[in-house]
Amino acid sequence: MKTTKQAGPLRTRFFAVLFLTSISLCMITIIGTCLIYSSALSFRYESLCKTVSETVAGSIDADSVNPWLKGQNTREYIQMNNLLRQLSKDVSDLESIAVYQMRTDGMHTVFDTNSTSLRGGLGDLIAYDSSWEHYKSDFLASKEVGKITVKSSSGKVMMYCIPIFDSESNCVSYVCSSVSMNLIHNDLTVFLKQYGLLLLVITLLLSVVLAIFIERRITKPLKSICDVSDRAAKVNDIEFLKEITSKKIKTGDEIENIWRSIIKIYTDKVQLMAALEKAQDNTVVTFATLIRRIDSYTANHIDNTRQYVILLVNALRKKEKYKNVITDSIYNNIIHAASLHDIGKLSVPEHILNKPAKLTAEEYEIMKEHTLYGARLIEETAKNVQDAEYLKLARQLCESHHERWDGKGYPYGLKGEEIPLPVRIVAVADVFDALVSERCYKSEIPFEEAYQIMIDESGTHFDPDIVAVFVEIKEQIFDVYNRISVE
Repeated sequence: MKTTKQAGPLRTRFFAVLFLTSISLCMITIIGTCLIYSSALSFRYESLCKTVSETVAGSIDADSVNPWLKGQNTREYIQMNNLLRQLSKDVSDLESIAVYQMRTDGMHTVFDTNSTSLRGGLGDLIAYDSSWEHYKSDFLASKEVGKITVKSSSGKVMMYCIPIFDSESNCVSYVCSSVSMNLIHNDLTVFLKQYGLLLLVITLLLSVVLAIFIERRITKPLKSICDVSDRAAKVNDIEFLKEITSKKIKTGDEIENIWRSIIKIYTDKVQLMAALEKAQDNTVVTFATLIRRIDSYTANHIDNTRQYVILLVNALRKKEKYKNVITDSIYNNIIHAASLHDIGKLSVPEHILNKPAKLTAEEYEIMKEHTLYGARLIEETAKNVQDAEYLKLARQLCESHHERWDGKGYPYGLKGEEIPLPVRIVAVADVFDALVSERCYKSEIPFEEAYQIMIDESGTHFDPDIVAVFVEIKEQIFDVYNRISVE
C-alpha cells in the first residue's frame, strides 16, 4: 500500500522560510550597502585627487616645465618639489602627486613625490604599460583624462589627471594625484566588518520578533484549529463544539474568521441534528401509537427490542472490528430505526396477528408479508422527510429482519454478510425478546433457556460475532430483562 509522505509541521516551515528570508535579506543588504559605500568611497577619493590635482595645476608655472626638464631654473624647481612633497604629507590619504609630460616614447617625469631623488625624479622616463596604454591617445591629444585606474610600483592606484597649458595654450604636462586602491579596499573591509556585524545583530533581533509574532498570531492559532479538527473525527459533534468554543483565538484577521466559521458550521450542525432527532422521535412515536392501537404485544416488543439493541450496539462499538464501522451517525440511526422494524404488522389482519394458536401455512404467508409492507410504508414516509437516513435504515430493518445467517430466512433468502450489519444486530435482539416474552399463542421462555437457544442458533440463524458479543453482555441484558418483566 502506497503511503503519502506527510509534510513537516507548519511552524517548522514558517521558521525555515523566515530564517532563509532573513539571511537572504541580510546578504542582499550587505552586498547592496557595500556597493553603495564602495561607490561613495570612490567618489570621495576621486574628489580628493581632483582637488589636489587642480590645486597643484594652479600652482605650477606651466612655462617653466620645459626649462625644468632641460635642467634650468633649478632653484624654482626645488622649491616647487618641496612644496609638493609637503602637500603630499599633509594629505595623508594621498599615495603620491606626480607631474608627467606625455610624449610618444613615454611619460617624462617632472615631479614625483614618491621618488627618493632630491630632484623628484626629474627627467625619469616611464614607459606606457598596459594600464596606461588605454589613455595614451588622450594624453597626446592634450585632453582632460580625469579619473583613471593604473598600476604603480606600490600596486593599483586611482588617479585624477589635470592637463597644464603654457602661455601659448600648449599642454606641457599632466598633474596626476593618486590614492592607493588598497586604501579604498581597507576602508571598505573595516566598514563591512562593523556594518555586517551590526546588520547581523539587527537581522537576528528582527527574526526573533517576527518568529514570536508568527508563533502567536499564525502558527499557534492554526495549530489549535488543526488539533481541534483532528478531534472532530474522534468525538461527537456536541463534544467537539464544546472543545472548539473553549479555545480562544483573537488574531483579528482571516485566521480568526476561519475559527468563527468552524464554530458557526458546527453550531448549525448540532442544532440541525437536534431538530432532526426530534423529528425522528416524533415519527417513531407516531408509528408506535398506531401499533399500540392495534396490538399491545407488538408495541411492547418494539420497545423491548430497542433497549436490547442499544446495549448490543454499545458493546459492538468497543470491538476493533466495528469501532470504525458503527459511527455516531449510524449508531443514532440504528437506535431510532430499530423501533420501526415491525411496523409492517399494521397490514396483518387482527385475527391472524392475535390468533391464540399456530398459524396455518396460508396465514403464515400473510404474516410474512409484513416485512414488505413495512418497507413500502417507510419508503412512502421517507419521501416527505428530508435528510432521513434513519428511515432508509428502517426500510432495511422492516424488509430483512427475518433473514437468516444461513440463507433460510425471508423474504429474499439473503445469506451471511449479504444481510446488512444493522439488520443482523436487530435480528438478535428481536428474536431474543420474542423468546422471553408472552404471546397470545405461547408462554414466555425462561431467560437462561432463551439464551441457550440464541447460542445454539449462532452461525445458522444469527451472525456468530454478534451472538458472541450478546453473550459477553449477558448481565446487562438480564438487568433490562428484569426491568421489563416488572413493568
